[in-house]
Amino acid sequence: ADGADGADGADANEAEAAEAVEAPDSPEAEDLEVDELGDQTCEDELESKEERDGQVGDTIVIREIGYKTREEFHTLWLQGLSSYLLGIRETLQEVDDLAGNYGKDLVFTQRRFLEFLQRPDDKAQVLEEFLRTFPLRRNVAPGSRQADEIQEQLQDLADKLWVHANFRKQESVEERQRLLTDGFWEERANAHLQLSYKLQAYELCRFKVAMAILKWSYTGEQQAPDCFDVSALEEPPPQLSTLQELAAWLEESAERAAGAEATNIEESLAPEDDLPDVATIPEEDSSMLEASVSVDNAGQGENAELVAAIQAERRTLARQCQCIAAWTFARLEQMREQYNEIFARMDDWIKDRVREENEAIKETERQLRTGKWEDEEGHQTISRTMTVRRSHTGNVKPAPSSAAGKRRRDVLKVIVPKTLDVNVYVPPKLEVLPSTDTGSMVRSPSTVSQGLGKTRSSFRVPAPEKWSQEMMWGLLTRLTSNLEMGACDAEQLMKALLERRHGALGFENEQVIPPSWVQRPLAVYHLLCRSFVEPAWGATQVDLTEFFLALTHHENFLTWPTMEALEATRSFLHSEESSLSEEELAMYPDVDVSEELFCQLPLWPGGCPSEMRRWMFQVLCCFSQAEICLPPKPGGQDTTPRSVTARRIIGYFGLANAPAKAFSQFCRLLLPAKLFSAAEEDPSPQVLVKDLWTILYSQRTRPAAMMAPVPDLATFCNNLIDEGKVPDAVPKAKAKAKGKAKPEVEEETEAPVIPEEATVAFSEQVLMSRQTVLKALLSHGGLLCRRRGLDMLFPNAGSIFPLKTSAEAEALKELQSLVPEPPPEEEAPAEVAEGS
Repeated sequence: ADGADGADGADANEAEAAEAVEAPDSPEAEDLEVDELGDQTCEDELESKEERDGQVGDTIVIREIGYKTREEFHTLWLQGLSSYLLGIRETLQEVDDLAGNYGKDLVFTQRRFLEFLQRPDDKAQVLEEFLRTFPLRRNVAPGSRQADEIQEQLQDLADKLWVHANFRKQESVEERQRLLTDGFWEERANAHLQLSYKLQAYELCRFKVAMAILKWSYTGEQQAPDCFDVSALEEPPPQLSTLQELAAWLEESAERAAGAEATNIEESLAPEDDLPDVATIPEEDSSMLEASVSVDNAGQGENAELVAAIQAERRTLARQCQCIAAWTFARLEQMREQYNEIFARMDDWIKDRVREENEAIKETERQLRTGKWEDEEGHQTISRTMTVRRSHTGNVKPAPSSAAGKRRRDVLKVIVPKTLDVNVYVPPKLEVLPSTDTGSMVRSPSTVSQGLGKTRSSFRVPAPEKWSQEMMWGLLTRLTSNLEMGACDAEQLMKALLERRHGALGFENEQVIPPSWVQRPLAVYHLLCRSFVEPAWGATQVDLTEFFLALTHHENFLTWPTMEALEATRSFLHSEESSLSEEELAMYPDVDVSEELFCQLPLWPGGCPSEMRRWMFQVLCCFSQAEICLPPKPGGQDTTPRSVTARRIIGYFGLANAPAKAFSQFCRLLLPAKLFSAAEEDPSPQVLVKDLWTILYSQRTRPAAMMAPVPDLATFCNNLIDEGKVPDAVPKAKAKAKGKAKPEVEEETEAPVIPEEATVAFSEQVLMSRQTVLKALLSHGGLLCRRRGLDMLFPNAGSIFPLKTSAEAEALKELQSLVPEPPPEEEAPAEVAEGS
C-alpha cells in the first residue's frame, strides 16, 4: 500500500511538471524564477528536464515561486543597486571636497606662519628709548672717557638687540614645531581613511545583496540577511600618522572586507559523502538508491554553479577593496609630499628672516658707531657736561637739530628688517580619479546596473572647486553679449550667475560654476550683486571690471597690492627697466602699459601666476575703450595689441577701506611726485584742480554708466577756489557791519578762471577740510573703496567668518547678559485701582 501511494504521488508530480512545461503561458509557469542572473540558464534547465523527464522524473522538482517573494527580492536588488551607485557618487564628491579644502588649508597655514614670522617686535622700541639718551657727540676724542662710555652703551644696546633676535628665532622654530605636531596631518589623513572605509562598506553591501539573491535563486532560501550591516569592518583609528601605519591599516582593511560574511556556503551546500554500500542494500530497495544518487548528482551540479557564482563575486569584492586601498594610499602619498613641502619652505623662511634681522642689527650698530651725530654746523644749543651713566643730577638733554633728527629716523628705519620676498606654495588639487586606467575602480555596467537601460561606464571628472579662467571667461562673454559699456544692473549680474548655477545642477551638464557656489541659496546671490551697487555712495550699477578682479583675487587666494607695492610699481614705471620714453612718462598717469610691461610690475610681492596676471590685464583692457574688447578664450592666441593706462591699473588695485584713506593714497600715486618732495620751509606747491576732480570722481578709471551724476569741472573748480577765499572776506564783512562811512572803492574784477588750468595750494589736511572735497567723498566715496561682499558671503578656508550649517548655527549660543533683570512691578490692589 505504501509503495502504491508513493507511485501515485510520483505520477501526480510528473503530471504537474509536464503541464508546467507544456503550458508556458499558464500562471504557474509565469511564476517560475527568471531573474537577472541568467534567463538563458533557466531555459536550458527546462529543456534538459524535458529530455530527462521519462528517466528520473522522481528526482526533479520544479519550484513554484510566490509573487510576493519575487517582488521582495526584486525590491532588495533595486534598493541595493541604488544605495551602491548613490553612495559611491556621494563619497567621491566628499573626496573632491576634501582635496579642495586640503590645498586651501595648506595655503592658509603658510600665510599665517609668514604673518607670525614677520610680526612687529620690540627692537624698534628698545632702539628708540636708547636714542632718547644717546649723546649728540661733538668732537669726542678717541680713547677718552666719554668715547669709552659711548662704546659701552652701544655694546649694551647691541646685546639687547641680539637677545631679541635670538628670542624671535626660538619663537619661530617653536611655532613651526607646533604646526607640525598640532594634528593637522593626522586629521586630514583620517578623513581620507574614513572615505576609504565608506567605499569598502558600499562594496561589501553590494556583495551581500548579490549573495542573497544567488542563494534564493539556486536554493530557494527566502530569508535574506541584513545586507546593509557593515559591522564586520572596523573604522580607522584617529592616531595613525606615518605612511607605513596608513599603508598597514589600508591593507588590513581590504583583507577584512574581502573576507567578510564568511557563511561557509560551499561546505553547507556540499553533498554528503557518507553513502551506504550498494552491496548492503536489499535488491528491492535498489530503485530508491538510483533515485537518491540522481538527486545527489543533480544537487552537486546546481551547488557547483552557486559556489562558482559566489566565489566570482567574492573575488570581485577583494579586487575592488584592494583597488580602493591602493588608490587611497596614492592620494595620501601625494598629500604627504605637499605637506612636507610647506614645512621645508618654512625652514627656509626662518633662515631668511633670521638673516634679514641680523643684517638689520649689524647695520644699525654700524650707523650708531660711525655716524656723525652732531649737527652740521658743529653747534649745539646746550652742552652736556656729564654723562648719563655717571651723573645723578638733573642734566638737560640737548635738543637735536634737524639733521640729527633725520639721522635718528634713518636708524629707526634700518632696524626694521626687509619683508621677505617669498612665494606661497599653492599645491595642485588632487583629482578624484587618477589619470591612469580607472577600470578597476568603476564596476562594469553589465554586473552592476543590469536592467537600468542606460548606464555610465565611468564617473564624471569632478568640476574645479574654484572659479577657473574658463568659467570666468564664459561669464564675461555672457554678460557682455547685451552690453555696450563695462557696467550692468545688479539684476543682470544675478540673472547670469543663476543661469550658470541652474545649468550646473544636472549631473551630465558642463560645470560652469564651482560646486561650492551651486550649494548656496538665492538670497546669497542677491546680497552679492547688491553689494557692488550703492547709489548713495556713487555706484548706481555693477562695475564689471571691479567684479572680475575681485573674483580673481578671491578664488586664487591673492592678496591685494599694498601701498608699498603700488609705490614700487610707480617707481618701476619711471625707471629704465620699463623702457618708457620721456615723452611717454610725461603723460603719467595716463601712460599706456602693454601686457608685457604689466606682467613685470611688482604689484603682488607674495607672487601671482603669470596666467592670472595676463587674465587681469585682459579684464582691464576689456572695458578701457569706448567699445568692448573681449579677451580671447583661455588657451587661444591673441594677436591684437592691447594696452591699459597706469591710471586705470592704480585706480582698481589701489582701492582702500575708507574714502579718505583712498583719496590720500591716490594723491600720492597719481599726482606729480614733486608735490611730496618739497621741503617744509618751501611755499605750498600748486596742484591742478582738474587732477583733484579726476581723482575724487574716478574719471578715466571707471565707466561713466555706473556713476551717480558728477558735477562738471567748472562748478567744482569755482567752488573749491571760492572756499579758499573765505578767510579774506571775513574782515570786510565785519567792517560793513560797523557802518563806517567810507567811500566805496570799486574792486578790481578778477580774470575768469579756466578750469583746466586752475590750481590750488596742495595740502592734504587743508583739502580734506574743504566742503567741496568732503561733499565729493560723501557722494562718490564708494567708488574709491573696495567691496567686501564676496569675501563675506563666500569665505575661503581659514576665514574669520566661516560658513555654518543649519545644525551648527542652531548649536551656537548667544552671550549671556550680566545685567540683572529688573524686579517685577507690583500690581496695585483691585480696590485701589477701582477707586482711582
